[in-house]
Amino acid sequence: MSDGVAVPYSDILLDVIDEPDIERGLRLVCERLELKHAVYHLAQNINLKIDLPYLRTTYPPEWLGLYLLKAYYNIDPVVERGFGEKEPFLWSDLEIDTPEIKAFFADAEEHGIGNCGYTIPIIDKSGRRAAFTVTGQDDQNEWAIKMALLDPTLEELAQIFHRRVLVILYRGENIPSLSPREIECLSWTTQGKDASTIADILEISEHTVRDYLKSAKLKLGCATIAQAVYQATRLRLINP
Repeated sequence: MSDGVAVPYSDILLDVIDEPDIERGLRLVCERLELKHAVYHLAQNINLKIDLPYLRTTYPPEWLGLYLLKAYYNIDPVVERGFGEKEPFLWSDLEIDTPEIKAFFADAEEHGIGNCGYTIPIIDKSGRRAAFTVTGQDDQNEWAIKMALLDPTLEELAQIFHRRVLVILYRGENIPSLSPREIECLSWTTQGKDASTIADILEISEHTVRDYLKSAKLKLGCATIAQAVYQATRLRLINP
């Protein structure tokens, strides 16, 4: 962070809004805010804590390949907390208490990811989860001060990227807000479970299950449960 030089926060927001390409927008954020990397990560289905993502990042391809090769997604505490909590967090606040996780962060730093990170969880009105992350190479205390200063801007940027991705994926169509129970009932239906079985699994009445399926069907604008399952799957609200 340049001493005595104010970062033009409003300008960076406008510039990112005007940039249609997500990855170019992320690079612009890094350049203007003097960050090492930036990542936008959308969970594929909102009924899962972690799953196959829509991912755009400035991370080097070598690191992304190694991340998959070593299956780091199974232990990555940034992803787990980013999709499991609501409040932004510094990576220094994570519990790095196993040799595997320590090796993961050492590997990341070796591949140029940086020694500091800040992640902003995103939960939209449909319950869809995403995370916006920035990284740097800095003293931990100085990084914490910088993130406290940049947080309002980063929160705005997270929402800008999230809205842009939803437009890209769904052409701006309105995504209905299904309740957790409606999602659960639809999800079990995709696995061939009838209302009676779902009721036993969720420990609720069969009548209540049918009400949840009916309300989900209406919210999705569908005439049948089969159509509702298809629509919910297409919108990535449930697993295919």
